Amino acid sequence: MVFTDGSCPANARVESNEISGSGVWYGSGDWRNLGVPNPYPPHSNNRGEMVAVLLALRQERLFAQSKKDRHPLPLLVAVAVVDC
Repeated sequence: MVFTDGSCPANARVESNEISGSGVWYGSGDWRNLGVPNPYPPHSNNRGEMVAVLLALRQERLFAQSKKDRHPLPLLVAVAVVDC
């Protein structure tokens, strides 16, 4: 199981120079955990969320290839977007 999250402190304010971030978390101390700034404007919480999902999918594909796993487990992606 992998968890993803994205954030943007200014969440899509046009006048802001904020940047959004994306995170991938497998568990405490897991070497695959990842947190990165999102380089793709415009910056918003939703964009950070989607970049995090894409990063997780990319990491899973690369990990399966490194193990030479010819039959990787199927991936289920569930995305919940909530704007408060």
